Amino acid sequence: MTHSKTLSLSFAAAAIAVLMAPIAAQAATVSAANSNGAGLVLSADLLGKSAISATLPGPVTVFGKSLGNVTGTAAAGSTLTGTTYNSHDSVASAIAKTATLNEVTTKVLGISVKTTTTASVELKAKVLEGTASFSKGAQQVQGSGGVTDLNLGLDLSQSIKTTPLHGSSKTVNVPLFSLGLTADALKTTSTINVVNNQLVGSNTLNSFTDVQLDLTSLLNASLLGSSSSLLLANTFSKSLDLSALVHGNPAANTQLGGAAGSFLAKLGLTLTLNEQFNTCSGFVTTCSVETNALHFSSDPLNTKLAGFDLKLGHSYAQINNFAPTAAVPEPTTYAMMGLGLLGVMFGARRKSKQSGKSANA
Repeated sequence: MTHSKTLSLSFAAAAIAVLMAPIAAQAATVSAANSNGAGLVLSADLLGKSAISATLPGPVTVFGKSLGNVTGTAAAGSTLTGTTYNSHDSVASAIAKTATLNEVTTKVLGISVKTTTTASVELKAKVLEGTASFSKGAQQVQGSGGVTDLNLGLDLSQSIKTTPLHGSSKTVNVPLFSLGLTADALKTTSTINVVNNQLVGSNTLNSFTDVQLDLTSLLNASLLGSSSSLLLANTFSKSLDLSALVHGNPAANTQLGGAAGSFLAKLGLTLTLNEQFNTCSGFVTTCSVETNALHFSSDPLNTKLAGFDLKLGHSYAQINNFAPTAAVPEPTTYAMMGLGLLGVMFGARRKSKQSGKSANA
């Protein structure tokens, strides 16, 4: 083999050593992260007045009165320095409150008409739980939330009592709006992991069992100004077995169609099952993941009776300002490069010696 070929092969060996040597990525670090989880997140107004604001486990306010001393601690955590955190709480709930929103008495041709508008809130659950965690070692941020044996009720009604000059009084109760929701189990988990120097998010629906929705609503809220018209008004009612409608396991971001969907749309209601948001795709530095087993909301401008936003089995995770680290060669890479270079130097030296011998000859 000629000296030039030997030298070329040595250079080739060095190049191959570099190309084949493993490249190691330095461990990426997460410094800013936050997450939360809750069995229930609810804000509801009835006839324009706050009925309930709740995050369970966590603070609850019903008809303006705080119940924070009996509702546990909200499961939420955050870090700006990469410090590990783990927050969890689990509570049971048994809330039943009624309030008079307004009361008006008028007289028409000697007949007294007393109209009383009443709202009630019922919230019972065996378990409402939430977890928020961040593992510095695993580089994982996670939130989870769930509820079992839930019974939720929101009701708005009017009683109309008429008292004539002579004779006995009569009282008629008119339902304006009623929401009843029961569930055996609803739970989700939202997770963000660092995988191959990238942020990877995942949404998981852990439980969706025996979920039943009952709704009653007055369609034309303008009738509230007339007691006589209100007594003749029709209300719309429907019971929906949500678990049966989605065959027990709703796909991501399921919205009901058919008669059930038309009924909800007519009342200005939006219902999403297994709601999922995930912005962790590709090489991003900030992203979030949110999952709700059930998200139910109404537009108060549309119904003018009830405005509410309800999330059951809620979970959330977020990472901010993630800085991926550049890949660097492992020590074995430098060793193989060194061997290749030694081969090059040896070949060059040998050629130099042989060239000298030839010249002397």
